[in-house]
Amino acid sequence: MVELSFVIVVIGILAIIGLRGLHGIKEKAIRAKTKTIMKNLMTTQEAYWTVQDGYSPSIANLTFETNPGFTVTILSAELNGWSGKVDADGYTISCYVYYGVTPPAPPATRSNEIACL
Repeated sequence: MVELSFVIVVIGILAIIGLRGLHGIKEKAIRAKTKTIMKNLMTTQEAYWTVQDGYSPSIANLTFETNPGFTVTILSAELNGWSGKVDADGYTISCYVYYGVTPPAPPATRSNEIACL
């Protein structure tokens, strides 16, 4: 009986350690998904620019499918540049990008490079 109790305690401790590690893994996965959505938005904006000779100020103008649990916003769009962000709903994860002559969207400080908080 003592051995069984010891085994149950050890399994409980291992389960607690494993569950703690899962939270960090889930956050990393959400951050990676947020970056992927931003990369898709960047590609879609470039495709729009080749046809329209300018960047879209609205997601509605793009052939871009939004993902549940994420909010995509175009912050500014001009003839030769744009900026946008992707937020992971329910998390404090946001990714930003700007391209061309539009003002930077901090924390993105280099054109065409994604930066996340």
